[in-house]
Amino acid sequence: MVDILNYGTDRGARINANKYGIDVITDRYDFEVEIKHNWKGHDFPYDTMHYATRKRKFCNVRSFFVTFNSDATRYFITHSSSLIEQHTIIKDTSLTGQEAFIEVPVRLGNFHDVPTQLRKAYP
Repeated sequence: MVDILNYGTDRGARINANKYGIDVITDRYDFEVEIKHNWKGHDFPYDTMHYATRKRKFCNVRSFFVTFNSDATRYFITHSSSLIEQHTIIKDTSLTGQEAFIEVPVRLGNFHDVPTQLRKAYP
């Protein structure tokens, strides 16, 4: 599994200027990045990670989905292929009300700690 923090820092990672495009682009991989504000602390409290179905447009062989906890000290990463064959759920969100989400089992990705020296670089 690609580690965004180690891969991106030495390979010219850049933020995509297109606010509707994938978030981080490198020479070999792309990363869609988000923060789960309801994920507090080290351990992710659920068996599945939810991604808005509209994010499927970013699924291709070079893309990964990266989700940080609320204080950006830990993250989950999964290849976009993990989103393709998962089922969709509908749930209320604080911003959109009823919205469709892809439910991805966390066993299809990996959790990593953000090294202390990098924590100030993230929101």
